[in-house]
Amino acid sequence: MREMYPKNGRVILHVDMNCFFASVEIAHDPSLQGKPLAVAGNEKERKGIIITCSYEARDYGIRTTMPLWEAKRLCPQLVVMRPNFTLYREASFQMFQILSRFTEKIQPVSIDEGYLDITDCYALGSPLEIAKM
Repeated sequence: MREMYPKNGRVILHVDMNCFFASVEIAHDPSLQGKPLAVAGNEKERKGIIITCSYEARDYGIRTTMPLWEAKRLCPQLVVMRPNFTLYREASFQMFQILSRFTEKIQPVSIDEGYLDITDCYALGSPLEIAKM
């Protein structure tokens, strides 16, 4: 596999978990699977914006930072969850633990995003094969 790696320079993977908070909520409560789901602030406290949403919610045109009232207008059956940052931090910790099995050279960027230096990971396969794992 070494021939699949550049002779000079580094091989860096970018990992970004899409819909992370919504995905964590679904993993925590599988009954939410397949439903339009949004993680959002409290509309009554005028903090009602969409932090993230599931792909099912995105199919209705719901997007991050959209006011909750607008999202509910687009999708009246939208399931709205208040953010559970303790749950998200634990899922993030677990995600980075899994990534550390590939390399110790990890640069976290946010709760759901980071860079992995896999330059010396020949034994795991080509960079493309590692990215698909």
